[in-house]
Amino acid sequence: MNIAELVRYLKKRFVRIAVFPLRLFPVRNNRVLLINDMSSSFADNLKYIGLELKKRDRDFEVIYSGHALKCVEQLNNLGIIPVELNSIRYFYYGLTSKFVITNSGGISYLPLKRKQISINTWHGGGAYKKMGMDMYEDTKMFRKDLILAAKETDYVLATCE
Repeated sequence: MNIAELVRYLKKRFVRIAVFPLRLFPVRNNRVLLINDMSSSFADNLKYIGLELKKRDRDFEVIYSGHALKCVEQLNNLGIIPVELNSIRYFYYGLTSKFVITNSGGISYLPLKRKQISINTWHGGGAYKKMGMDMYEDTKMFRKDLILAAKETDYVLATCE
């Protein structure tokens, strides 16, 4: 068993318990959280989903999260709320957004409610893309980690059945 994987898994379990009280706040049906946990820029599928939501309905509250966001001014100019990944604001928005859309993960820390919808855009499509256990060494702890995220995922965009 890899100690680093065990610590990571236990950390996720602890955070899920610690942020659980935020579930007392109501889910806002017009709120969408876009999670880009692999980047600090406004990019990929999430960028275009966010732009399209703002274009179609200005009443949508779109929140964009990532690591050390380098695009805060750009997001503010577009009317999109920037949030640092794993900050208290991230967890608040994560537990009060009707839709949580990610391109690779980042939701295993969130104890989502049943009325929330989680979508993984998986960075796109094509038979060449890998995800989950195909990307990293298959260990018991990594498998448990993936199960946490899978339990919170309602839909995955894919280019095949």
